[in-house]
Amino acid sequence: MRYYTREEIVYYKGVDICAHAIKTAKTENSWADFENIDLLKLSEKRKYNMIILNEVIYYLPDAEYIIKKYSDYLTNNGIMIVSYYFPTDTNHSPFLDIIGNISKILHNEMDHIELIDEVMITNLIKNKRWNILI
Repeated sequence: MRYYTREEIVYYKGVDICAHAIKTAKTENSWADFENIDLLKLSEKRKYNMIILNEVIYYLPDAEYIIKKYSDYLTNNGIMIVSYYFPTDTNHSPFLDIIGNISKILHNEMDHIELIDEVMITNLIKNKRWNILI
């Protein structure tokens, strides 16, 4: 796995709908750009080498639209990482339906999007899982 040093990061932008999260991020990372905005309303002119949708995709009304929209903000060899909580409790059936739809979207080829890898991370102590797709 390759880690990037602060010096290697030319530009970093973080967005969140939660004003408190943005305030905290700005305090801890004054060198980066943060914006308190809904992902559906964000419009970018800049292209990014990497876009990370972390723990947000299941809150969006149309995950496929967002994935396509944000893939347009990637450079030619850019990477999008989508991570989401995967419940171990099967009583979360509506939640599992949403996750199932997201998984289908990401596993089907969409224009210029290619699924490179998928990994499931499990915390055995807390019995929690996350799925990460690249």
